[in-house]
Amino acid sequence: MTAFRLWSATSLAALAFTVSATREPSALAETRHLPVVVDLESCEPLLMAEVRRIVGVELRATVVDAVDAGNAVTRVVATCRGGEVDLLLADAATAKRLERSVALAEAAPTARARLVALAVAELVVASWQEVENRPQPQEPALPSPQPPAQPMTRVAEGASVKQASAMAEAIGVVRAFPWSGLWLLGAGARGHFTLSQPFTLALEITAEWGKASRATGQVAARAIGGAMGLGLAVERSWAFIMPWAGARAGVARLTGEPSPGSATSGETQSGSCLGPEVGVGATFFPHAPVHATVALSVGAMLLGVRGEVAGDSSVDVLGPWAALVVGVGLTKP
Repeated sequence: MTAFRLWSATSLAALAFTVSATREPSALAETRHLPVVVDLESCEPLLMAEVRRIVGVELRATVVDAVDAGNAVTRVVATCRGGEVDLLLADAATAKRLERSVALAEAAPTARARLVALAVAELVVASWQEVENRPQPQEPALPSPQPPAQPMTRVAEGASVKQASAMAEAIGVVRAFPWSGLWLLGAGARGHFTLSQPFTLALEITAEWGKASRATGQVAARAIGGAMGLGLAVERSWAFIMPWAGARAGVARLTGEPSPGSATSGETQSGSCLGPEVGVGATFFPHAPVHATVALSVGAMLLGVRGEVAGDSSVDVLGPWAALVVGVGLTKP
């Protein structure tokens, strides 16, 4: 009977020790995984993001924003003051405040975020150790589950963050009809509208003027037209590049201007113009409020106006042409 009682007492003691040993790590694990708030004041945004990431890795805890945190959390405020960072910790579990300063003046720029993060982690661990060393630790009430912190994603170099949805430009244009030696100068407006990435609609309207010389005088040309094209946009952080294909249409008017003393008379001819065109354009600084643009295009007027010149070659707004466009405009994100 005595041996049975001794065996029973020994078994109960072993069971109590096992239960105690299993409960203590559980309480420690729960304490170490409480949310941590890390706020940086007067610091660079990139430094803030990197410090929060490293603190989360070092403590194996969730780093949350102050607006999303409950009351039972560990809060650390880091204030950047020139070459130093002042740290202030307030722990809901211990009701104590810890302070520390970190000197960054002699640290390399690439190591400053890690230096601050390790100092923050040391303060938090020191606060948590007070909870672990209490004879009768009081478990703080756990806040409602918080959504996991969204991982930060790096944007690849050269990729755009957000594509512009519309761009409008005031443009100047130089257009040449090489078969008749006619050069036209003009001005107008141009717009790009993103339909569904990467497809972009390009619209343009211009008024153009020019003259071509002949032996008996000059032929003045005036044209008003517009173009519509569909392009494939390739956007980078510094430029918006778009090749396109479309059609151009309008009206043209040719007026003969005889030289003084010439026996010829001047006549006027007018008509419609229509033909295909292709081109490529580049818009620089597409995400800035004001951007610059340049474009090259070629095409052919299959329907146009021919100005016959007696004893000389005709002046035509007809056949192949090439154009250079430059402009400045506004961007709507």
